Amino acid sequence: MTRKKDKEIQIKFTVNEEQKRRLDAFAKQRELSVPQFAKLTALGVRMTPAPVVFSEEKELLEEILQEFVVLKDDDGKPKDTILITSSIERQKKLLTKIKTYLKK
Repeated sequence: MTRKKDKEIQIKFTVNEEQKRRLDAFAKQRELSVPQFAKLTALGVRMTPAPVVFSEEKELLEEILQEFVVLKDDDGKPKDTILITSSIERQKKLLTKIKTYLKK
């Protein structure tokens, strides 16, 4: 038995420049095209913006992650995380960077 293919139907709508700018911004935040965003929104799909990680944040997070080691169990599953650092001075330097970043 062959399943009958649904007929594709195109829907068009008109927006002003401000509405187009907002649709562009919302779609970009969710890493979608404007038509994809409009379709999903019209169908009631709830979406959250893609997380934005700035390069400065990313560099700081990568530096922090280098200070941690994940301990794994015999099956290779994460069991615990410990902080390792070469010195107290290194810890102080890292904490200073974090405090400076958080004050921005």
